[in-house]
Amino acid sequence: MAREINNINQEIERLKQNNQNLTALIESFNNQSFLEKEAKRRLNLRKEGEEVVILPKNEFSDNQTTTPETNSASLAGSSNQNQVVDNKEEPNFQKWWRYFFK
Repeated sequence: MAREINNINQEIERLKQNNQNLTALIESFNNQSFLEKEAKRRLNLRKEGEEVVILPKNEFSDNQTTTPETNSASLAGSSNQNQVVDNKEEPNFQKWWRYFFK
């Protein structure tokens, strides 16, 4: 019986903590700055007098790892060990080729 009472008391404490967390979450949802932020993010709304700037997606990511190529023939070969290629994206030299020539 004592173990069962202890388990029930632990469950009560856990539920109280969960209730406090939910209350804090509800208060943050009712916060005016949160509502403005969500209206801007989800509904694309803006305040009066506020200007919105939309930037295009950058085709080339800044965090790609590239290595300098000393041989132009090595650009065409896919077996070059110095070249870092992500399987999900095309190689950097192909992006540059497309940028300049297409």
